[in-house]
Amino acid sequence: MGDKPAKIARFNRNVNLLGLHIARGCDTPNFYFYYLFNFDIEYPRERMPHADRPLLSEQGRILLFRTADAAISGFQLRAHGLLTEAPAPLEPTATIDVAAMLDILAFEDADRDHIVIDALNLGFDCLTAVGCELENESRHILHCLADHLTFQPKFKGFLEDFEVESAALLRYVFEMLLQLARHSEIVES
Repeated sequence: MGDKPAKIARFNRNVNLLGLHIARGCDTPNFYFYYLFNFDIEYPRERMPHADRPLLSEQGRILLFRTADAAISGFQLRAHGLLTEAPAPLEPTATIDVAAMLDILAFEDADRDHIVIDALNLGFDCLTAVGCELENESRHILHCLADHLTFQPKFKGFLEDFEVESAALLRYVFEMLLQLARHSEIVES
């Protein structure tokens, strides 16, 4: 599964360039996006004080960039008015490894490196930012899984307690990923 991604706690205080790794066998992230911490942000749909959110387009879509250079240029064009305590990073601060998350949920019994919990929490923040909600059962199970993983990296007991099959859990995660993809915009350059 490659190098361990940095944990959320190591992020810059205000702005982070994150890599998004979705394909197995790829050494570099497939996409990049900026993530803003604790900002008062005016989004197209609503004002979100002190929010942790991705950088969004004017249409309220998550901006995904094909390269780190494109992300840096895109941030400079779209981040006017954002006051940061430090310059936006030019290199990825961390990588969200979706491929590893799916492998862990399908083939392992614990989230020892916090890959699943970090991806879920980031996914929840991104869904909130674009004004999207999952189906009730999916939302309930994924939030309960995130709560469980916060205190206990082993999730076998969670599956038994909630009577959830591993395949169903993966379906819920795929629903989240599909909603995130529907509410994203890929910026080529």
